[in-house]
Amino acid sequence: GALQVAAVCLLFLLEGVFLKQICSKQDVLDYLNLTRNNEKFKTCRPAMDWTKPTIVYFDVYLYGILSMIEKSQIFIPLIWMSVRWKNEWISWDPKKFCGITDVILPKEMLWMPDLYVVEAMDDDLKIVSTCAMDVHKFPFDTQTCHITVSSVNHSDKEIKLVAASNSTKATQRARESILTQGEWEFLNISISSQNETYEGQTFDGLMYTIAVRRMPLMHLINFQLPILFFLILDLASFFMPDGAEKLSFKGVFLKQICSKQDVLDYLNLTRNNEKFKTCRPAMDWTKPTIVYFDVYLYGILSMTEKSQTFTPLIWMSVRWKNEWISWDPKKFCGITDVILPKERLWMPDLFVLEAMDDDHKIVSTCAMDVHKFPFDTQTCRITVSSVNHSDKEIKLITVRRMPLMHLINFQLPILFFLILDLASFFMPDGAEKLSFKVTLLLAISMLLLILNDTLPSTSHRCPLIGGYLV
Repeated sequence: GALQVAAVCLLFLLEGVFLKQICSKQDVLDYLNLTRNNEKFKTCRPAMDWTKPTIVYFDVYLYGILSMIEKSQIFIPLIWMSVRWKNEWISWDPKKFCGITDVILPKEMLWMPDLYVVEAMDDDLKIVSTCAMDVHKFPFDTQTCHITVSSVNHSDKEIKLVAASNSTKATQRARESILTQGEWEFLNISISSQNETYEGQTFDGLMYTIAVRRMPLMHLINFQLPILFFLILDLASFFMPDGAEKLSFKGVFLKQICSKQDVLDYLNLTRNNEKFKTCRPAMDWTKPTIVYFDVYLYGILSMTEKSQTFTPLIWMSVRWKNEWISWDPKKFCGITDVILPKERLWMPDLFVLEAMDDDHKIVSTCAMDVHKFPFDTQTCRITVSSVNHSDKEIKLITVRRMPLMHLINFQLPILFFLILDLASFFMPDGAEKLSFKVTLLLAISMLLLILNDTLPSTSHRCPLIGGYLV
């Protein structure tokens, strides 16, 4: 009898120790064999049936509008991105692990969807997006900027992108949580599907369109009020006596205002098999590896005549045959492709000869012929070559300047000043001809310089205020 009691007590003790050991999230990881060296969880898409896509729920949380740079047409928002999907290889019974229902892991231990922002110009830590701006109604303009998210390698047969929130919910959430807007007022967010087809495959995408409206108070004070004051000043000068220093009076006043504006602008007072990684993948080393290269031009960000630089927004496509990687799809349920991180494979050591910047942004030298400015056409080269191989492929990009902006800002003022100069010969001898010409020249020159520094260099539609000043 005593032996049975001792056996029962021993069983209870063992059960207590056992329960204490499994009541740990590490036991869940040990059960799943989730370690940093387990390539299974990191390399392949976590689907039991590879023919069925993984549904990825994506959401954007807008917390602020950091910057809208008109001249380079760039939009910088402060956002958080939420990405959720089901990993079919990770599951356990909570009843066997003291009710544990979740574990937290470093992202490097798991497969993740290879999502990217189509309009992004910077690294992954900061979203710097291109944004085509229409400043025709500046400073009473409304701008819409896009953030499009898509997969790099997985087609819609493998990843299905679904918006976790609709447009109404995303807009309401942004209005409640937005922290900073600067000179812009947030209006709304609209969400739409944006699918792209590349080499016969369709890639799912989500486009978030953010609408903002400029708050014009700063521009009214900096531009409109000075114009009004100069108009009053110019009219008042006609009531001064003939012997008074009209030109000196206007020039000193104009110089003082310009100096204060320069101070404001200066202070910016506004709102790890080594085989596959090391050697060229060729069975016969005497035969070259054929690399197919292509360039997709999405935009011309800048053409700087003074520094002779060309900054395009481009995507580069590089394809080649890896002779060390092959299999029979019939032996693998018809699987014809796999997707791997680029760090695990050999890649052609290509570089852009004319590049002046890092790998995230192509800033190319471009010898420009401005003899026919502003009716000139420029040809800029992006030459792609290997560091160790001599063959290269050259892509020629030809652009033509649209002269509207330069006609309004340069040609028309010259024409008007010519007419003004001719008209001054018909003024009476006693009139203040010099004062009249210099006053107009100084006022218009200052305002045009301010506008040229603020507005983007675009000839699609010129701002109404620029045409008004001319």
